[in-house]
Amino acid sequence: MKRFDIMEHRRLFKAIINSWPPFLGAGIRVVDIAPDWLSVRVALRLRWYNRNYVRSHFGGSLFAMTDPFYMLLLLRNLGRDYVVWDMEAQIHYLRPGRGTVSAVFHLDGNTLAEIRARAAGGAKVNETFYVDVVDESGQRVAAVRKTLYIRKKERLAADAAGDGTGTRHGAPQTAESGSASDRGDGGRGDGGSPAAQARSAAAVTDFAPDAAAGMTGDGQGGSGSGERPAPQIVAHSWGRIEVEGLGSGGDWQLWPGGGCPWDWRVHDTGHFRGVAEEDVEEVVERGATTVVIGSGRLGRLRVPSALVDGFAAQGVKVIVATTGRGIAIYNDLARRGMAVGGLFHSTC
Repeated sequence: MKRFDIMEHRRLFKAIINSWPPFLGAGIRVVDIAPDWLSVRVALRLRWYNRNYVRSHFGGSLFAMTDPFYMLLLLRNLGRDYVVWDMEAQIHYLRPGRGTVSAVFHLDGNTLAEIRARAAGGAKVNETFYVDVVDESGQRVAAVRKTLYIRKKERLAADAAGDGTGTRHGAPQTAESGSASDRGDGGRGDGGSPAAQARSAAAVTDFAPDAAAGMTGDGQGGSGSGERPAPQIVAHSWGRIEVEGLGSGGDWQLWPGGGCPWDWRVHDTGHFRGVAEEDVEEVVERGATTVVIGSGRLGRLRVPSALVDGFAAQGVKVIVATTGRGIAIYNDLARRGMAVGGLFHSTC
């Protein structure tokens, strides 16, 4: 007899999780689950019973609304052959949350394919995801970083039958926290193309200084003190990205010390043609040693693997992610004083 899986009944699952006492009491509500289980939208409305003393959302409620969803999306899309655990989480509170705040959790096919490839040999995979909690105007209220532990069950069974050194089902080794050195070799196993390795560099718990070095005073890549930091992205929504000191617009090219609107017509970038190498080169020439490409809020802008490979061969790390996730990665690197640049598409 086939085992009943509540996640195969999307509407029923949504009704049950919205009735779950911790969410119900906090006012957290799942608004939408995509039919393919690649995205979930969650909202939290401020009411008299869930506000704090200063009439804003409790920090714990903002954190709770981001808690289980990447784990659920991965469990549904990877299937029963995988073990998935939340492993580590971090939240930065950026401004008081009032009114209705929301968060969108999104997976894409490239990320899932890379996770399967890296876990194929039984390797432990530590994958980090980023999500913003935003208010009704699109202003970021909080930025959350979550690291999940993923492993194929076959390897667990082999470990249990072997010398007993394998990780137990319910106790993943926290020493494998996804540092840059772990993700560069042991965390990936033996497989994975250079393009996949470059793209999945976004999924690290900590960013190694040598992965995105600081810049010298003239804005060129190097080990300087970061006198010209990359501008922060302070708000974003569909069709709009606001950059610190540069204003608001649609698509953007950013680099250490500045940026400009990203005009696709200049180098013939397009959704199907993909990002032009020259667009990335302009950012690199202005001092970026790491370039984050936000491929659209739904990931529809193609980034050719040859582009990622080509820049990796030059020592430039190219990170590809959906725009919301890419902005979180970019801002984190910029706050650390890294020589980071970005290309961000604000719509699909």
